[in-house]
Amino acid sequence: MARLLLQLTYDCNTSLPQRFWLTRSHLKILLDMLKNEKPRRRKIDNNYFQYNGFSLGFNSSKENAGKYGFEETPAEITKIVEALLLS
Repeated sequence: MARLLLQLTYDCNTSLPQRFWLTRSHLKILLDMLKNEKPRRRKIDNNYFQYNGFSLGFNSSKENAGKYGFEETPAEITKIVEALLLS
């Protein structure tokens, strides 16, 4: 299955891009999390993503899924994911 590159920026170090190679179904799960606006944690590929209603975070550990955040807002991430799904 083809994977698409989702590239986001660490909130603590904006010079380091974080790259996620995700399938369309993974991107749809992420988009659903962001549009739902309820706190959720989901395992997508090899990482856990956690959305708390106002920010998205990720980690490889389920216990601290929202440890690493992104410079982009959830609205910006939603637009990026939607654009990837349309490509």
